[in-house]
Amino acid sequence: NLNFQEFFTDDEFTYKVSYTQNTQLVFVGWVDPAGYFESFVTKDYELQVTCVDGFTYLENLSYVDLLGVPFRGKQNGYDIIRYALAKNKLNLNFNTSINTIYTGFNPANDITTGAYFDTARFVKDDGDTIMSCLEVLKDILNTWGATIGQYDGEWYIFKLNELRSDPTPTFFKYNSAGTALGKVTIDTLAT
Repeated sequence: NLNFQEFFTDDEFTYKVSYTQNTQLVFVGWVDPAGYFESFVTKDYELQVTCVDGFTYLENLSYVDLLGVPFRGKQNGYDIIRYALAKNKLNLNFNTSINTIYTGFNPANDITTGAYFDTARFVKDDGDTIMSCLEVLKDILNTWGATIGQYDGEWYIFKLNELRSDPTPTFFKYNSAGTALGKVTIDTLAT
């Protein structure tokens, strides 16, 4: 008598999922409405539900403020990342470890807070279309050769090639509202 028809919805942000193992949060995401499958023809009733981290949804959301107005002027990488990630509505902490500096920049600080970008770069070649949040996020991360992934229910932004020389990177930690929460070191060999 179970009915999972409510998974068929136009709003991708309807069913939030948290996956834990032994009380440890591992993943936070959304039930993908297109990833639902029920088998009514087999002897055993099978149900398959796909969960996603919401990055594919960022592809359809323009990089604009909460009122739908395009950003103007300069923004630092930290704010760009924070605003783009906020659009997937997961409200997860994010951590950055991008060991890139420029002359005069204090390497004890997070480069994402010290590097500024002109928001005009987030308008497509036609001069009118605003890039999607996913395009903007990729653009900024590619600037540093960085990638993003989820680990223990938080976003981690890092340079993958640096894990070879330092398997225990230290990350600057922020909550989803953008408040700095200090630093955290992750032992990637133990995970």
